[in-house]
Amino acid sequence: MDRKILKNSGYLFISNILTRVLNAVSVIILAGYIDSKGYGMFSVALAFAYVAGYFTDTGLVNTFIREASKPNIKLSIIISSYIKLRIVLLVVTIGISIIIINLFYNDGSLLKIMYYLCIPMIIGLTLQSIGTAYYQIKEQMGFIALIRSLSGILSSMMIILGMNFKWGISTISLSFGLSYLVVGILAFLLLFYNLEKFHFYLFEKKILAGIMSFIISGLITILLPQLGVLIIEKTLSLEEVGLFSVALRIPVALYALPGVLAGAFFPVLYRHYNSGNIKDHEKLNVLQVKFMSMLGFLLSIPFLFYSEYIIEILFGNEWIKAGEYLQLLSLVLVLQSINFPLADGLTTSGKQAVRTKMLIYTVIVSFLSYLLFSTYLGLIGATIAALLTESFFFIGLMYFQNNKIRYIREGLAINLIGYIIILLLGSFIKLDGLIGILLYPVFYAMLILLLDKQIYCFLKKRLLSR
Repeated sequence: MDRKILKNSGYLFISNILTRVLNAVSVIILAGYIDSKGYGMFSVALAFAYVAGYFTDTGLVNTFIREASKPNIKLSIIISSYIKLRIVLLVVTIGISIIIINLFYNDGSLLKIMYYLCIPMIIGLTLQSIGTAYYQIKEQMGFIALIRSLSGILSSMMIILGMNFKWGISTISLSFGLSYLVVGILAFLLLFYNLEKFHFYLFEKKILAGIMSFIISGLITILLPQLGVLIIEKTLSLEEVGLFSVALRIPVALYALPGVLAGAFFPVLYRHYNSGNIKDHEKLNVLQVKFMSMLGFLLSIPFLFYSEYIIEILFGNEWIKAGEYLQLLSLVLVLQSINFPLADGLTTSGKQAVRTKMLIYTVIVSFLSYLLFSTYLGLIGATIAALLTESFFFIGLMYFQNNKIRYIREGLAINLIGYIIILLLGSFIKLDGLIGILLYPVFYAMLILLLDKQIYCFLKKRLLSR
């Protein structure tokens, strides 16, 4: 693996661990502080904010990275064009969001939380993502790590302060949203401090080339993780939405750990393809699948054996029912860790239209699955819908790969074999609570080192070089 990729992954990995740990702790405490209905309202508002936040980007970050990674370009003109477009989209998104909130959310308490959390959070997410996009193309992941760490720390602090001073859920939601806004402003100022020149009047039209496929695929990508909560809010009670959100939030949060690798691989994959190094592009993408899927498998193991125990420790006895859903939803973490690098491979090799087509099919399957299964089977139906969504996406992405056998043989086979062995081991050898949570992932990591010579040699080389 390229040394710079490893270094950048390290920055992102450390910052995401810090951010996710802080967010997880604050969310755990928040779930214990409020009831399942209040947590359900908070989750609906959060899901809406993430989806609305995408409309301030509409895939521009992908075309920005594509154009900025090309040789002999003026980066200052491209970033200036990108910033101006994002600001226009932000204003439009805020206006449309206000209309949608008033039309579709009639519960007084929910409506108040939607306004308090969503508006400042959408603005903050926009400013933060402008900053991180710039530093991603500069491959200065340390600045991205700084922005994300500050965002995680401040948002967690607001939740903890709110509970300490016994604020209501509405005030906590407002402080949570404002924390994103504050960090967004800081990220925006940091960008302008490092930007050589901002062009008010010049505009790079190439940044809009092929934007439509990115708009559709990007929207669906951000919508898919939030779709379940947004749909079951209409088919189930807010108490049930709260239970589902607690169970789903854990694997979604943990996905950030394998997901940090994607941010480091993405610009390098583009660079290989833009330079005509097709073989290097495929080789690097297969390696990305291997490392991300390995982490996904490893992180899901404790939840397959100890989901109720983990829920009880983290959230208390009143949330224990979420354990049975967490056990199944942990497989979402595995599938996402495979799907993301497969999708990146298509995007960075000129097949964005193919990825977009698969995403359209997937969101249709997801919408119908959540609507039908949650209506007739309740929470277990919503859980089945989440797994069906990711499974369908995986099958489609694998179908469109040029060298399917290589991706399966070199990227997935050993990781999957190790996973099955650990599942069989756990079925016959029952370890108690915390011991099993710690040891089974260790057993899996050791098994992969024994089975996969590439990973073993890579780690050995890195350790000896120190």
